[in-house]
Amino acid sequence: MTIHNTLNIVGCGGVGLKIARELSTNPPKQFETVRLWDSDIIEDRNLERQIFNSYQVGMQKSDATAELFFPDAETVNDLTAQSLSALNYTDKSNKWSDIFIMATDNVESKLLILDALDTFASNDALVLSAANAEATDGLGIGSTAWVYQNKWKKTKKDPRVRLNLSTKDNIANGRPCIESSEPQTGIANSGAAIRCVELLTQYCLADEDTKKHLAVQHSLFWKQTTS
Repeated sequence: MTIHNTLNIVGCGGVGLKIARELSTNPPKQFETVRLWDSDIIEDRNLERQIFNSYQVGMQKSDATAELFFPDAETVNDLTAQSLSALNYTDKSNKWSDIFIMATDNVESKLLILDALDTFASNDALVLSAANAEATDGLGIGSTAWVYQNKWKKTKKDPRVRLNLSTKDNIANGRPCIESSEPQTGIANSGAAIRCVELLTQYCLADEDTKKHLAVQHSLFWKQTTS
């Protein structure tokens, strides 16, 4: 039986905030703890595409997200090796089986969690990533989400292998989260959040035999237009 006691949402911006909203109303399972991670402060410009309230400008995004959707959540204002250690995620004597949803705009945070999972997590732990993405081959903007378990390390299901996810330069071709005021960016954020929640639901509810047939990545791109 798979045990996921804690849900971690890392990044509470345009994508992570919508993931939090979806999971606060219709989670695939109940979690003992929800932990929200973000070091950013809400600015006026965030209100265009991120579903915060104007009175929350100046608040930590993690605290504001908790106020909106998870009043009992724990909040963490950074994602570092030290913060993971402080929360016992790097204790070899206690394998963790939590869920980490990465909704950040940098590859370093994803690599940090992937590396920690490989070393310190049980086979049940899940890492998911969700982001809007800008392709460089003329397709324009889109949404992408993927899932990973440490038993897939160095296989074609490993995003570090499949996407050459090793440095920021490697990942910058077609997969970075982008900042844009175009209306399609908000749509892309919603698409990434929905695809991530769908992957999470599938992997939480499916038995082990069914999981063998599930996708590990969902991506959709379309041409960017203006109105």
